[in-house]
Amino acid sequence: MSAAMNGAIKVAVRVRPYLGQEEEEGLSPTVVVDGSHVTVLTRPPQIYAFDYGFWSFDEASPQYVSQEDVFQYLGKGLVDGAVSGHNVSCFAYGQTCSGKSYSIMGTKKSPGILHRFIVDLFEKKLEYEQDSSKEIRVWLSFMEIFNDCPHDLLSNGNNPKELVIASHPKVGTNIAALTEAACATSLDAQRLLDYGLKQRAVANACECYIIAITCHLQHQGSLLGRTKTGCRAAGYSNGVQFTGASHRPCWKRAAHEIWCKVCHRPGGQCYQ
Repeated sequence: MSAAMNGAIKVAVRVRPYLGQEEEEGLSPTVVVDGSHVTVLTRPPQIYAFDYGFWSFDEASPQYVSQEDVFQYLGKGLVDGAVSGHNVSCFAYGQTCSGKSYSIMGTKKSPGILHRFIVDLFEKKLEYEQDSSKEIRVWLSFMEIFNDCPHDLLSNGNNPKELVIASHPKVGTNIAALTEAACATSLDAQRLLDYGLKQRAVANACECYIIAITCHLQHQGSLLGRTKTGCRAAGYSNGVQFTGASHRPCWKRAAHEIWCKVCHRPGGQCYQ
């Protein structure tokens, strides 16, 4: 989240509406959201407190939280952190069909956090570059973990390239061959995401997907260089990671390892 918010990590719970079969069965809600408190309707009821509780179950409810609302609460802080030179991460975690992909990716009619983030990021890029001595450069990577193996979804060819996660004595966790594609506009980033989605092994059913956006902020006179481990320049770089993972712990660990590679900058600060 943004630096103005208390704490570096924010946790939100979002309650989705029933799917078709669930609605046909006439089921009743099993949870209730009241502000940041989520009550599970067991006997006795169990109450849990989070930073945010998003009620997206009933669109007619005055408490209804839309995709745009979720972005305002969570995504805006990611953009602010990224353009301020911080590492930021948005991690959607839950069982299959819980709404992870909808919240992060969304649909064409109702874009998720990621797509709104990209549009907002490039708008901030234009504002930042009103000063001719400043520049933001953006790269995007997109990978998935399927059958416990990481695959590069931006690689050329019909079959995504299988990647190897290695440990380097100096830079730590590293994925040397992961594609980092330069993006000049938000449309470039959207096209890369569309390409990567078509490359996925099983649509909307991979174990974990990771989208990393690397921003490099530099001032006039600095020299920009690229290495396999990220960006090196007189300015500073930061990473933005969007991850969706199911409930197997090994995928969560793998996602953390990849975060260390794509988004770690010594001395940086992470907002999740």
